[in-house]
Amino acid sequence: MAGATWSSSQLTWYPWLVKTDANGNMQWSRTYDLYLWSFDIASDGGYIFAEVGYTHNITLVKLDAWGNVEWRQTLLHYPPWGTPPPYPYPPVDGIACVKQVSDGGYIIIPYSTSSSETMLVKADAGGNLQWFRTYGGEGDTIPVSGQQTSDGGYIFAGRKLYSGEHDADVWLVKTDAVGNMQWSRTYVGAGDSSARDVRQTSDGGYILAGEAFFGAGSADFYLVKTDALGNMQW
Repeated sequence: MAGATWSSSQLTWYPWLVKTDANGNMQWSRTYDLYLWSFDIASDGGYIFAEVGYTHNITLVKLDAWGNVEWRQTLLHYPPWGTPPPYPYPPVDGIACVKQVSDGGYIIIPYSTSSSETMLVKADAGGNLQWFRTYGGEGDTIPVSGQQTSDGGYIFAGRKLYSGEHDADVWLVKTDAVGNMQWSRTYVGAGDSSARDVRQTSDGGYILAGEAFFGAGSADFYLVKTDALGNMQW
């Protein structure tokens, strides 16, 4: 389990990782002086975290099976705080997800609340940057989930905003193995709609779970099934 714990002496939150056995008994507990945003289990039994600190740099942190830090690699270095634009990369506020992929490396999907561009970042198994791609277009785009697909490419989902923060559609993007966009789709709700997770299904299509507004009152749970090209089936 990954979360955070409050230090009353330091008056700050620290990332917190807890490992249990199969019956929920704690085996170990670790805290870290890091800005950890997203978490995944690595193929060697360890763990991988992605972080964005005060400098807004994007960094990977690899832990062993007991939660000890093995390495920490900064993938994208941003200029010092207060540097006027243009910047080498779109601004980043946090990490939507980090996943280990089939070659042993990692994909990182950052997000920004102040830019219309979204990034996909690829690192090798040692945390070295291999490539990054940016995606943009009409309205602001905020990814929240992603994964590798069976063809070696990537899929990520989130929301695309239009006229304001309360007018957004569910958004789905498919790329090839080096991050080139193959297609982008939106699925209309009403009001502030968003995907929260996406998975590839056994037929090669995709399933998205999230929320959408379809009338008066609060949001409804929203489940969307698509074919392999992102066309809505139901």
